[in-house]
Amino acid sequence: MTSDAAQVSAAIDTLSPAGGNDYPEAYNLVFQNSTTDPNTGWRPGSRKLVVVIGDAEPHGAGTSGFAGCADTSADPHGLNTASALAAMKAAQRTLIMVRQAATASTSLECYQSLAAAGFTGGAARNGGDDLISVIQALINTAATTPTTTSTRPTTTGPSTGGGGGTTTTGPLPPVPPAGKANAVPTGTVLIKVNGRFVPLTARSSTNFFITAGHSYFAPLGKVRPGG
Repeated sequence: MTSDAAQVSAAIDTLSPAGGNDYPEAYNLVFQNSTTDPNTGWRPGSRKLVVVIGDAEPHGAGTSGFAGCADTSADPHGLNTASALAAMKAAQRTLIMVRQAATASTSLECYQSLAAAGFTGGAARNGGDDLISVIQALINTAATTPTTTSTRPTTTGPSTGGGGGTTTTGPLPPVPPAGKANAVPTGTVLIKVNGRFVPLTARSSTNFFITAGHSYFAPLGKVRPGG
């Protein structure tokens, strides 16, 4: 993770497509790396968001039974979509999927079911020409989604009908983790689009990386207060 735009640009410039010759992508490897690769540089205590921009399915997503997904091919890395996403959920990695509908070989429903299998706050949308706004909206929504639920204590008080007491019990509204109260998003990261850098904003307690097409695993920034 870095907030240095020059480092981000240099890292992106080293990437190139290779292999493939089929529709599904190696997203299972991206999912796995988000939980196992120590070089990602996640900050302790931050909300961790993984953004995947693509137009295809992970290998074997249909075999794993995800709604809307149809691919039954073997994963070239020996991975399983359901297992990789279960690991993301356990490690509290929220998955955001952005589908480029114009070239897509899979449905939005597939991306939505994949995102739902990760940690709290996952979502999917079509990208299109307004890709930056879509990504920013999804990140901001996920970053302010509560991740824990408290239980309402049992209370007893006088009844309105004059007879004994009344008991109220049930869950309280969801609340965020300690120190992670919902707030107006702050901080800035940059992503390179068509040769220029465009800012994305997210709350300062959020780490995220973005991968776009061809299963690139590209950390894009640690959000810091003030930019």
